Formats: sequence, structure tokens, C-alpha cells
Amino acid sequence: MNRYLIRSLACFLCLGQLFQGIPSAHAEESHTNNPEESSEVYSQESIVEDQTETSLDDHQESAEENTETRPEPAFSIASNNFLPFVQYINYKYQGDGTYFDFQNIIMEYPPDANGIFQISAFSNGEAVAYILQIRNTGLYELACYHDYNIVEDLRYSQEASSTTESLILPSQLTVGSSFQSGYNNERLIRIEAYLEQIQFGQQLYQQVMQLAEDQADGSQINYYLAPSYGLIIVERAYPDGSSQILAQLTETDGNLIQ
Repeated sequence: MNRYLIRSLACFLCLGQLFQGIPSAHAEESHTNNPEESSEVYSQESIVEDQTETSLDDHQESAEENTETRPEPAFSIASNNFLPFVQYINYKYQGDGTYFDFQNIIMEYPPDANGIFQISAFSNGEAVAYILQIRNTGLYELACYHDYNIVEDLRYSQEASSTTESLILPSQLTVGSSFQSGYNNERLIRIEAYLEQIQFGQQLYQQVMQLAEDQADGSQINYYLAPSYGLIIVERAYPDGSSQILAQLTETDGNLIQ
């Protein structure tokens, strides 16, 4: 089993070694090369307002009014509604067969008074448990347990109580910014875009955040997060413009936050 992909799905950027409002002005651009996918993107671009007033009187001279060039404010939104694996007891993902066909993620122990909770990820006959914590500064992974065969509460284990941790998702998602993830801060994750809507196959998602991570082979892994659901799509985009969906959320069950 490809351990990297288990981690990227179970914590959407690399659980275990890991990662993770409407602007006042915006620019639209295509962000997909799949004809089935369409999106409207908020990005960081500057706008120049050049206003020209022309008189309706033929004898009046035209006057041109110049305004200042002002950078468009970066789109930013709190991440609390985009957190993965918190809203439902069960998340089911369909893979493309490259690494797995199916993955089941279960909330085994919900957040305690300190925001610490435990999930398990099952795929290809293998289970991995993750201890996570919701803080004011974001979502963190505290520990990861492979060969997890017996259900037990590991939230207060020695590993989970150590100072070693990995940032999965910061508390604020600002387009154009980036953050370091992994227990050694070895991963760099970009907050790539805010998508008003994006379609994958027959499924249309709205108000989606796109995160991206560059790969050594020149490709890019995109992580798409939707409000109330968290991670919905993991996609690999290639330099030639083609893309491949590695995993897609197909089902949720047991709403924990009404």
C-alpha cells in the first residue's frame, strides 16, 4: 500500500508526516484542463481603474480622470468550516485504482474539551489511526499509528502527548499564502485559489478552496476542500496540462454538527 497516499487522504496533505467571506474585487480565470470541470477563481491580481469621462456636448473638451492603482486584497476565509473529517462520523472515498479503489475514514473518538480527536483510515485491508487537535491556530496532527488492528483510545498516549506535531490546516486560508507542514516542516503547501464553483463529473461543488503541493517530477497535487465536508478531491496535475483524480469523496454518514 502506498503510505504517502494514505496520509494525503487521511489528512489531506500528509497526515503522519504531514501537512494541509468574498473578496471585494476578483478576476476570473480557467483553472482546469478537463472539459467536465469548470470553475470561477478568485486570485491575487492588481486592478487599475482608468476612468474616462466624455462630455455629451460636441463643443466640450473631453477630460480623463486617472485613479490610483491599488492591489486587489487577497481572498481570506477562516478554515473552521473546511476542516476534514470533523463534520461526519464516516467519509468514503473512491480511488482511481492507482493506489487504492476505496478508502473509509471513521471518527472513532470525537473532539474532547481540548479539541483532540481520533480517526482511522481503512483501505486495502490496512488501517491507520491518526490523533488530531483543533486549536485556535489551526488543525494539527499529534500522532500516527500504522498496523492499527484493535480499536482503542490513543488520544492521550505518550506519542500524542509529545511536542512533535504537524500543521494540517492553518486557522486562516489566504489565497497566495503558503505554510509548512510535516513533523519537520518538510512540506510546503500553497493556498492556491478560491473557487466559486467547480464541477467534477456530475458533482458540482461551491465555495471551494484549492490547496497545492509541488512534486519532484514536476507535477502538482491539488487538494480541494468544500464547506462542511473538508477534503472532497485529491488530484494530480501534470505539466502538459492533463490531470488525474486520485480520490473523490463519494459518501458521508452521521452528521456530528447540526
